[in-house]
Amino acid sequence: SLLGLAAAAPRHGERWREHYFEFCGDWAERAYRTAGRVLLKIDGAWHDATPMLLDHPGGPELLAASAGRDATQAFEYTNHSDDARRQLRRLQLEAQPPSGNLLA
Repeated sequence: SLLGLAAAAPRHGERWREHYFEFCGDWAERAYRTAGRVLLKIDGAWHDATPMLLDHPGGPELLAASAGRDATQAFEYTNHSDDARRQLRRLQLEAQPPSGNLLA
């Protein structure tokens, strides 16, 4: 499973479709809460920003506040350097979760 977070089977009486959307809806939140992973969507791709938490100039709170959401506007607004963009590419997840925001 992605980042070692397994999806449990649907609860009694719950259909797989409902279970799938519930699981996808809180996937990034659970990744942060249970595994300490900070997942950000930037330019349509998901990235694991966890390795940057301690080194990010804006601090870990800034990254954690964007966990599970599309952070493209914030990333572009701050006019990141070419080096920061190279680092971002290295953080991109190989397996991409479902489209959209992971948190409502």
